[in-house]
Amino acid sequence: MPNPLSAISSKAQWADLGTTDFTALPRRNRTLIVLPVVGLADWGFGRPLDLEENLTAAVLNHALDQVAGQIDLLVLPPQRFVAAPYDHAFFGMDVESTGAALSELAKSIHASGFRRLLFLNTSPWNEEIIDMAARDLRVATGMEIFCINLAGIGLDLHPDRSRNRTDIQHAASFIYGKQSDEPRLPSRAGLTWFRPGRFDQPPPLSSAPDLEATMDLGQRIITRSGDHLSSLLREIHARPALPALKPGNADSPQSD
Repeated sequence: MPNPLSAISSKAQWADLGTTDFTALPRRNRTLIVLPVVGLADWGFGRPLDLEENLTAAVLNHALDQVAGQIDLLVLPPQRFVAAPYDHAFFGMDVESTGAALSELAKSIHASGFRRLLFLNTSPWNEEIIDMAARDLRVATGMEIFCINLAGIGLDLHPDRSRNRTDIQHAASFIYGKQSDEPRLPSRAGLTWFRPGRFDQPPPLSSAPDLEATMDLGQRIITRSGDHLSSLLREIHARPALPALKPGNADSPQSD
């Protein structure tokens, strides 16, 4: 699967830096490391399973354009998983494995001299897990951990909670440059015991007939969410550094 996030400027991509480039970076302790955490799911839009990753790439690229030269940051390759055994979600991971994977990444980032990490999460099924992992990693590493969910910047994929699924469909038309395929109807009952409520598969949502108008609206929606994300990145950058915790101790600041 191609990586839509590869369109991000090479200056902001962790994967494009050589070993010696990291040692030459100034202010590593203030550089924000952005880890996109994306799911693979059929959300009823008639789009490919990489919809979440493409939404993230479009919004993040716009935000990075707004903060270029103002904020020191690096974007990691995306972590792809979804922690829900629903019919419409694919390549699921159990909570323990998910936490271990995120912990290993964060500890490697910390060992490289960085102290600020942002989880940029797309899937509503991952929100609680990301929040839990962030709290655990703050204690385990002493790093400053931030979380931004796609739902928090106006693109909520949750099948029941979301009030802007039509906006997401317009944004998808802009991203893919075409109308959606005919969404498939839910095929069978899901696992109702997994969490309260029943979210087998989101109801299908078709595109508006006018592609040009839909794409124009979709671009404005991406811009709006990207502007929101850029303001949050500036807010994180402006925050004074938190006292460094001794790894493994949530109560004791580390003396300098």
